[in-house]
Amino acid sequence: MPNASTVRAWHTLAPKLANDKGVLMEIYNEPCKGSPDRSIWASGMQAAIDGIRHDGANNILLLDGLNYARSMTDLFPMVHDVVRDRLALAVHPYFAKGWFASDKDWERQFGAEARKYPMIATEWNSLPSGGTCENADMPATALAMIRYLQSLRLGIVGWGIDSNSGHLVKDHEHFEPTDYSTFKACNDGSISGGGKLLANYPNN
Repeated sequence: MPNASTVRAWHTLAPKLANDKGVLMEIYNEPCKGSPDRSIWASGMQAAIDGIRHDGANNILLLDGLNYARSMTDLFPMVHDVVRDRLALAVHPYFAKGWFASDKDWERQFGAEARKYPMIATEWNSLPSGGTCENADMPATALAMIRYLQSLRLGIVGWGIDSNSGHLVKDHEHFEPTDYSTFKACNDGSISGGGKLLANYPNN
């Protein structure tokens, strides 16, 4: 969870990035605790927000939700910013066991909040390995998720062009986006992924 060390880190980073309007600052990656710990989340995020603003940075600040940035419920009203309209929530809507099996789950965990508050999906992919695959329906579920994000008009960042396991592209020579044409099952060893879905976004 964000804490005093988070504030110290941003005290070093924020002044160096403060004048770059192209930089969005994602304060803390994937807080791991759940909804009972909203007050801990809010306290840590607020201290970081205040510290960044004290150091003169007016950049947009992105706040990852709880449960590894999957759950946004009731978080946004718990923090405030002295700079108007420069805060947004950040969701990582990866599939994982017990999470995001249907659009009802998506709506409950982050969609309802996205209809009220600014939000961006700052990480997403759907791969046959790495814990984001549960069954052979993954390609269809990935398409459904992307269309759901499109319906919310959320921006999205793919993970990860610089990763050997992220598989946004089939290789780093031709950079052809991945798809599910060779996918058969979870952990099938295929170079599958959501690259083409992301490349077509928001028109899937």
